[in-house]
Amino acid sequence: MMKLTTLALATLALTAPVDAQPSLDDGLREKIAGMMEKFDKNEDGQISKAEAGRMWSKLAKADANRDGGVTPKELYDAWSGGGALFDEDPIMQRVDGLFARFDKNEDGLLTKEEAGRLWPRIVGADTDGDGKVNKKDVYKHWTKKS
Repeated sequence: MMKLTTLALATLALTAPVDAQPSLDDGLREKIAGMMEKFDKNEDGQISKAEAGRMWSKLAKADANRDGGVTPKELYDAWSGGGALFDEDPIMQRVDGLFARFDKNEDGLLTKEEAGRLWPRIVGADTDGDGKVNKKDVYKHWTKKS
């Protein structure tokens, strides 16, 4: 019963109006819920330094209010677009590498022509069918798949 409460709290804490949430949220919410389930041993709705162990060195950056615990909302804020943990996300690191290598005109977009043989791996990120993807599109696509 308590595990459901923790997950319910995580879900409620991350709930926001639909128009304010990008579609990458579903994958990010699942990732956060999994972390809460794994590390929040006392089920108080936050991950403490003691609960995180070695992971605390990374999670501490998400502790926005510096109270010694990381809530689902703090994790969300730290991982979503430009937050404290966003650049350390291994998927974001792959996306950055992809754009550094293939975005020849440095416009922040990859086209089919620029991506070449890699396009089939990212074409699913082109949700509007315009033949271009940005970093956020690719990140959303890859987090849905993992």
